[in-house]
Amino acid sequence: MKFLKYRLATVVNTGTVEQPEYKMVLTDVKLPWNEANEAIAKAEAHKGLYTVEDEGTEETLSSTQLDILEAQVIYTAMMTDTLLEV
Repeated sequence: MKFLKYRLATVVNTGTVEQPEYKMVLTDVKLPWNEANEAIAKAEAHKGLYTVEDEGTEETLSSTQLDILEAQVIYTAMMTDTLLEV
């Protein structure tokens, strides 16, 4: 799965209204990669610098065997009115 990583720069006033002291705070941001998030990263990234990194894990969109079994158990419990709420 691919991720976007960049640093977001925010200017904060650590002083008072009468005597402001502005400091830049850099915050690390990590978003899943897609075209919309890449546009956000381009706009927000400090100095326009961002990276696209692949963590080597595949994004699974299909249901696992456990997901299917859980759905069947819940459906059966609902239909027989034996669903226990936890």
